[in-house]
Amino acid sequence: MQAEQLLRLFRDPHKITLEDVQALQNLLQRYPYFQAAYALLAKAACDRDQPGADQAVQLAAVYATDRNHLKAFLENTSAFSTPALEEKASSKVGEYAFMHDYLNTIQQKVQHKITKQESLAQLDSIQAFLQKEVDFNPQSLQAMPHGDFQVDLTQQSTVFHDDLATETLAQILWQQGKSQRALAIYEKLLLKFPEKRTYFATLMETLKHQI
Repeated sequence: MQAEQLLRLFRDPHKITLEDVQALQNLLQRYPYFQAAYALLAKAACDRDQPGADQAVQLAAVYATDRNHLKAFLENTSAFSTPALEEKASSKVGEYAFMHDYLNTIQQKVQHKITKQESLAQLDSIQAFLQKEVDFNPQSLQAMPHGDFQVDLTQQSTVFHDDLATETLAQILWQQGKSQRALAIYEKLLLKFPEKRTYFATLMETLKHQI
């Protein structure tokens, strides 16, 4: 359902069709907290005097941020004073309020999806990093010259890519007893997020006492 369709329904809610009702129900399956859809469904149920009208109104009231506005919408009256100009203005405010809720709901849904994808990608990176820490061939390790092994170990313990420098990884390394590596990550995070300087500095100080 497009935003233009919703505006049309709010401007003339008495013309809500069965197809509109189905579209609103489908919209609620995607955005279950969308108050505007509940309000329109309640309005349609009341206008048709359907058996489930009371339940639809109660459900709309649960999700409504302003029940006075919802009541005015269902009763087809203005929630403010009666002059025509003020009533028209309040109607526009109501439309924009519901549309703001609609757009905000979609934005939260998209943001949640992006955050979830970023979190999964971050966990994959951490898992791959830790897998490299534990996956090695003991025979090849024994055959490796002592000097080469020492240099490689030094590089492993000091070099971190910025995309792997996360607080989660630092906590994991800390729990594994790899305090120096955890400290190196906290130092990167402190520079990367200066607004959290006090927080990371406290963690670093605590970690230094355990080394």
